[in-house]
Amino acid sequence: MRSKYQSYIAINLVLLLWAIVYGVKLLFFKNSIRSITEANYNSVIEKVWKVSQIPNYINYLTGGLLLLMILVTFTIFFLINHRHSIFEDFEVATILVVNFIVTIFTVIIFGDPIFTTAAILSVMFGGVSFLLSGDNGR
Repeated sequence: MRSKYQSYIAINLVLLLWAIVYGVKLLFFKNSIRSITEANYNSVIEKVWKVSQIPNYINYLTGGLLLLMILVTFTIFFLINHRHSIFEDFEVATILVVNFIVTIFTVIIFGDPIFTTAAILSVMFGGVSFLLSGDNGR
């Protein structure tokens, strides 16, 4: 018997496989840069700068952000389209629970130092851009 959610299940399996492969690669990457991330720095900015200079940092950052955006978007899309059958259909509930768990684990693994560095750099560059824009809301 074919499931009416077969395409969603296939997409979910691809996302799950991507998340597992990315998570394992990211754990190895984080272990390889442990000496940089655990060193004592004079400021957070210095640490952020060192982490952002690591080869392949941008690849892990974009891969993680893309994975998280797709996971969250797929989950919300699926939830909106099947909101009436969440508690009645086991397949719907399973897909949502699996996506929620994968998203949480990805955020935990991705959290430090990759995402933290990107967030701090974004705030710094955003602030500098705002100050240099000249208008400043006047």
